[in-house]
Amino acid sequence: MTTNPKVIEGFLKAIGHELATLVRTVETDARAAERAEIMSRLGFVAGSTAGAPRKKAVRPPKSAAPAPHANGVKPPKNGATKPAALTKTPGRFAKKPKGERRTSEDLTAQAAALFGYINAHPGENAEKIARGMEIKTAVLPAPIKLLLREKKIRAEGKARGTRYHAT
Repeated sequence: MTTNPKVIEGFLKAIGHELATLVRTVETDARAAERAEIMSRLGFVAGSTAGAPRKKAVRPPKSAAPAPHANGVKPPKNGATKPAALTKTPGRFAKKPKGERRTSEDLTAQAAALFGYINAHPGENAEKIARGMEIKTAVLPAPIKLLLREKKIRAEGKARGTRYHAT
């Protein structure tokens, strides 16, 4: 065994250099593994250069959609039944062809159904009324104006905050 201090010093420097290189390699590998784990948790594909997210599952074709409800009317979510005056029947809140206006009979029938709903649900705004009657809010202004003009209902509030009550 050599006891020459210069040889031992050179040997220790070489070992120190090799050890430092090895530590850097282990640290780099650990960081890379940690990054890969984080990326996989976030939904990125391993080995992707752009870090693109994984592709989403393919939607089933529309032909696999559930069959429509009878008469095109959804049943209420809470299982409650609607009063007979509020059920959809042809001619009441049926969709008209584009550009065709509602007749006065249609408007009167819609106003009667709306009055029955407001009577049963006082204090609701137009959006809740439309949701409850399962119609679009765009259909409501004309029957509401008719009922207000006939003083069958009264309005409280402004704009979207307007609440309707039967008089």
